[in-house]
Amino acid sequence: MSKKPAARSTARRRARARGSPSLSDEGNAASRRAISALKKHCLSLPHVTTDIKWGDHAVYMIGGKMFAIFDMDDGPRFSFKCDDDDFDRLCDEPGIIPAPYAARFAWVQATHPRVLAPARARALLAKARDLALAKLPKRLAHELA
Repeated sequence: MSKKPAARSTARRRARARGSPSLSDEGNAASRRAISALKKHCLSLPHVTTDIKWGDHAVYMIGGKMFAIFDMDDGPRFSFKCDDDDFDRLCDEPGIIPAPYAARFAWVQATHPRVLAPARARALLAKARDLALAKLPKRLAHELA
């Protein structure tokens, strides 16, 4: 009896078969640097904390509310919260999809850090932080604003 492959590796094989970029492609180091820069940007925003959830995802939060998620192994995909208008616009762009399990909450997933210009990605992450801040109880939001 053969062992089943891990779900994570199966998902990666499927993504490669669909032509999704991975960190084994050219630009591996540049992709890692881009993801690292975005993570640093998230932590540079006021009152942002990070936590590990689901075993392998770095989650960036404000006041306990999530606004961005990155794969711990510096995978090429990252997800973030956006408003309804941005959600529709972003999902029409190549390389950006509704975030699995979170699209109904207006989350999108960038399939690779290069699908967004660095300045635009930073602006969208800062806006995601502000959206999460707005959902906090008023007293806590006022303390963290």
